Amino acid sequence: MKVTEVVNETFTGYRVVGYDGKNYFSLYSQEPLNLTVGQDSTDDNGFYLATTEEFATDYYTGLTDHDDALLKYQYNINDVIKGNPNGSAGEIIVSSAKLLEINTIN
Repeated sequence: MKVTEVVNETFTGYRVVGYDGKNYFSLYSQEPLNLTVGQDSTDDNGFYLATTEEFATDYYTGLTDHDDALLKYQYNINDVIKGNPNGSAGEIIVSSAKLLEINTIN
């Protein structure tokens, strides 16, 4: 019998969203987001996360007329659909990630 090793390595990813002082919203669709720290976010089609805080803030802040918020997520390597968490591309696509923090950027 062959034993398969289970990989349970976790990584941190980042996402920038808009914040109007009351609601968080997607930068592209402008739809409100229901965000709760500690809650898992899932999407069968996947969602993008930046692999570093610097990449997220350099490329995705200032895209709305409102403030921005930086979301910090933790995800498992098994949830990566596309990309390399250790690679230089700056972004990955994951099917699921746990929201760890929400920090407003002015």
